Amino acid sequence: MPLTQLAHKHLAFEPTDISEFQRKARILQSMWREERGYEAAFFRGKQRGNYLLMPWAKDTLNNYLSGTIKEVVRREVISSRNNGKLYGSPRIFNNLLSSQPLCFNLFAELQQDLNLATRVFQQLCPDRIAVVTAIEFEHSPSRGNLKYTGDSSAFRCLRRIPQWNWGEGFRRDRSEVPREPDEQALQHQTKVFRSCGKDEMLQT
Repeated sequence: MPLTQLAHKHLAFEPTDISEFQRKARILQSMWREERGYEAAFFRGKQRGNYLLMPWAKDTLNNYLSGTIKEVVRREVISSRNNGKLYGSPRIFNNLLSSQPLCFNLFAELQQDLNLATRVFQQLCPDRIAVVTAIEFEHSPSRGNLKYTGDSSAFRCLRRIPQWNWGEGFRRDRSEVPREPDEQALQHQTKVFRSCGKDEMLQT
């Protein structure tokens, strides 16, 4: 079946999707929703396959993949004052394509088991990581500070690593997960954060 036809079938056709990567991601999320019997929600006058109904999505946290992840979301997003962290609501609950729930689904289990996190990242980055001491979400060292991004953005996930084998002073790894790989943008981000000083390092 052609990709465009498949997107229409699963309520996943969006003319703003300019690449196959975006369209396939939207289709797959909609198919995941359908397989679980979750109803697609209307957004801006149109039923869209990657949206869940509210407030049901917030009440059930069915945008998240396990009970452990849901508990982390309740603590980090719903129950706490967030310590200056900015979570986009309702999309963190109802948008299956949002990067904020993506990072919780990827890293919340590891946040709760730092020994496992250490083993995982040691496999991903052999000979570079000694130990992962913490995993944080929606972290911004200083919003608006020109030493960093100079804007109000935050990193979806930060992994604290006290010792890097890339050289003295490289101590932290921050990850921003993009919707679509963009090699030029990633190279620019890495260049910006390498210029911040020896105590800060971006690894994307």
